[in-house]
Amino acid sequence: MARAQRIGPASPRYADAAHIARRAEARLDGHRAALALLDTLEARAATARQRAGVQAARIQAFLDSAQVEAALSASQRLRARFPRTPWAEWARRTEYEAARLRPGMTAPNLTLRTLRGDTLSLHGLRGRPVVLEYYRPGLDLYALQRPLRNALYDATRADSVAFVSVSTEPDTLVNRAFLHNRRLPGHRAIAADGPQDPLVRRYNATRLPRWILIDDTGAIVDCYWAGDFPALRQGLTQLLHAQPTAAPLSLP
Repeated sequence: MARAQRIGPASPRYADAAHIARRAEARLDGHRAALALLDTLEARAATARQRAGVQAARIQAFLDSAQVEAALSASQRLRARFPRTPWAEWARRTEYEAARLRPGMTAPNLTLRTLRGDTLSLHGLRGRPVVLEYYRPGLDLYALQRPLRNALYDATRADSVAFVSVSTEPDTLVNRAFLHNRRLPGHRAIAADGPQDPLVRRYNATRLPRWILIDDTGAIVDCYWAGDFPALRQGLTQLLHAQPTAAPLSLP
């Protein structure tokens, strides 16, 4: 927090510092203190892009506090005030996620062709939890998380949990090289149009890796990024413990 107060608008990472400082202040002193800090940082900002970045931190603060309507309102204001900044596109994606990908909502259906040539739909997997995974071959974060992901797969039964992995890399040769001698069990598919593919855009998978946990009724439990993997494991454990016929999840 002390470091954030000293960062001036000349810093190229000014908006990033605002996002980090906001989270730290929220943990220390709560939501209102975090918003007050953002007010200070926005007043000090020197460019429209910096102010938009601070506004984006405000939107995230509202979402983290489950104030969805306030977040949507702030998002619309950001897009109106700063339409030519990258943060305007970020706000648009955030609005989409708030409207369609919040916990408890019905998971948007996907129909995809697996690498084995099978046709698979999320609706067809209802009756058991689904771990929907988005990744890009060669991404360092995914290299760190893949062993944990595989351990989670190994701790479950194929008939109790479905793992569906979607590569956002459209080049089949790159995917083939990545999967050669690399274990990635479960259903695997490739988004043929990369990040712009409907398979990717439907779940707003712009930051990777990304996981979406879906319960046996087809409702979203939550969405997770790389650092959230322990929360994903906990969420899946709770789902399986709620199913009396499922085998218990046992991880080292």
